Amino acid sequence: MSGVSIKPLLAILLFFAGGSLALGQAGSTGGTIGKTDKSVGGESAAGPQAPARPHPKSERPTEKRNRTNVQLPGDSATESSLCKALVGTWTFSNGIGVVFKAGGDLSATNADVGKWTCNSGMVAAHWRRWTDHYVVSSDRAHLSGNSGLFNAALTATKN
Repeated sequence: MSGVSIKPLLAILLFFAGGSLALGQAGSTGGTIGKTDKSVGGESAAGPQAPARPHPKSERPTEKRNRTNVQLPGDSATESSLCKALVGTWTFSNGIGVVFKAGGDLSATNADVGKWTCNSGMVAAHWRRWTDHYVVSSDRAHLSGNSGLFNAALTATKN
């Protein structure tokens, strides 16, 4: 087929497929358009709704944090010490050294930098292009987990 005869055919195909193209758009998350407080008949719900009032300071939920700015669930001393034990220098099984800093920053001997979070001894190391996941051992001196870069198992020992 020549380029001249393909263009009209493509235009016709796109015309007929136009209705279904909108259904398959990547990134569409849905949502609500228009009023949501109407009945099936189109009538609005009775009375205006009062705006939500903010909680007074005494009722606001509080977030527990330790000195390393790591959110700690519950009051368990074990959970807290697992995350606190992460701060320091670690040598990984791939030969790279990583410093977990108290403010949540990471730096590695290969010049990579990132941020880390910890929740009940479950660690997420967010590097620039990937995220690693580790578990702090009960002796607080070892990490085991998975590198998000190569999907490879890694371990580490605290220096």
